[in-house]
Amino acid sequence: MWIKTLSGGSCNTTASPKFISIIQQLYDNSSCQVVHNGELMDTFQVQTSVHQGCSLSPTIFLLVVDWIMKQATSDKKTGIQWTFTKQLEDLDFADDISLLSHRHQDSQEKLSRLAEEAGKTGLNINTKKTEVMRINNKKQDPITLHDEDLNEVEKFVYLGSVVNKDGGTDEDIKSRINKARHAFNTLRPI
Repeated sequence: MWIKTLSGGSCNTTASPKFISIIQQLYDNSSCQVVHNGELMDTFQVQTSVHQGCSLSPTIFLLVVDWIMKQATSDKKTGIQWTFTKQLEDLDFADDISLLSHRHQDSQEKLSRLAEEAGKTGLNINTKKTEVMRINNKKQDPITLHDEDLNEVEKFVYLGSVVNKDGGTDEDIKSRINKARHAFNTLRPI
């Protein structure tokens, strides 16, 4: 599915057609054989699009996620003011994505666009793992996805750092000290 997406099945990317063709040829018409009880079994076709464990898989995934984010956020101006002329729409690292907005309505619309664009590539947002944090927001209507209210939190961990509502760093520093203490204690017997 991701190769089809990159090659124009549902997205327009700047990836070179030659590059896409090479990747497609790597995955198209793949077959395998299994050794069972010392005997080589019959050949069978591989039905998946991206091979688990292939070194290209993370790169292809990142290209697809980058396309999804561009489709969901470009030309919308629903992020937070970053510079005088630019807005920061999201923070993302691999599949860890934080959507940023000033208004409840913008957050809801951005999440809905993200889910729609992700769905075009066969990716889905896990509502059980998705959390919402409001900072200085008076509107208390829930953010929903697929008619399900998302869990609202006072703090969350993003890329190992504790982000909390009050914007302070005390909790993050305590967490890092505890992690270091644990690492030293596990090394103590050495």
